[in-house]
Amino acid sequence: MDHKDLCLTCLARLSGFENNWAYYCLSDGGLYPEATREYAGALAEAIRNLALEGTVELSPGFFKLSNANKPEVVVEALEAWSRGDAKAAENLWTKLPAVNAFFSALKGYLYAELGLGEPPSGPDGSEMMYRVSFTRWQGHIPTTFLMGMFRAEDILEQAGSSRTIVVMGDIRRSQDLMTYAEDENSFAKYMVRFVEESRRLIDENLGIFDKFTGDGFLCYFNESVCARLGEDFEECFMRFAKHEMAFARDHFANWCRTVRRLPDAPIGLSLGADLGSVSFRDIDSHFVAVGDPIVWAARMADAGGANETIVNNLLCQRLLDKPGVDISSKPSKTKSGEAFLGWRVEFSDEAGV
Repeated sequence: MDHKDLCLTCLARLSGFENNWAYYCLSDGGLYPEATREYAGALAEAIRNLALEGTVELSPGFFKLSNANKPEVVVEALEAWSRGDAKAAENLWTKLPAVNAFFSALKGYLYAELGLGEPPSGPDGSEMMYRVSFTRWQGHIPTTFLMGMFRAEDILEQAGSSRTIVVMGDIRRSQDLMTYAEDENSFAKYMVRFVEESRRLIDENLGIFDKFTGDGFLCYFNESVCARLGEDFEECFMRFAKHEMAFARDHFANWCRTVRRLPDAPIGLSLGADLGSVSFRDIDSHFVAVGDPIVWAARMADAGGANETIVNNLLCQRLLDKPGVDISSKPSKTKSGEAFLGWRVEFSDEAGV
């Protein structure tokens, strides 16, 4: 086979692989797994043949790529996948930018060698925002994971076997904000702003968002989820609570300036938190979380006043030796009259750094 035939073969196999690979990625591996795997082996063989001919070097410099994008690693992964190594497919998946960069450079080389002019633009990674798991889970799972090609189902399964900090946010005297709003749009404007910023802070600190409750929210900071990105879940929780409270103080102070009539009690956010085991499930496309800490986080939020963070005893013990944390007792009762001791926590700038 002469050089032109080698280039044509490689281009045909690259096109076939990319077509199948796009469906495979967007479906989270559900569509055309065998065809994509076969094309992976055929493409790797075609690239190796060009390299053996001596016209192609599997080095970043040859393809004008950064040193972080190594063509040899991509070809080895394609070969391993074609032999049935499922881990190799996952490696390609998690290194998608490098894979796309190499394929784009390879296509450019092949077009030039065949005198075909400039190749059409290839995928840039933005298409991954339409993956099945991304569209299904973007309202719950941290964006960092979804863009990193982690499988949300695997994340939730692992989360159920490790510790979770449950956080319940509740707006104190929210009824007054709605009843005495300046006009019909004022309440909606400030509530939407509250929800948007709270969700941004949850996502930024690797929290799992459960739901908006009407006058608050429910979210989780899980040990294994945070550890997968080298973060400590307790530190993530502290950073979130610190920044959420700082935002809420200013936000509700501004909101109160638009209310026709203020109550005689402070308006603001109460955060309640507890530590323990939570089971996460996807039931008929509904995100479901079950565990005692959810109940107690709600009780802690009920015990708190405006601008207070109240935690249960197990979480309190974990926070005692953390820098930038000030803790004081908060006696309270459940709705049924059961007495318990919660702990009021304040975070300084040092907390969660």
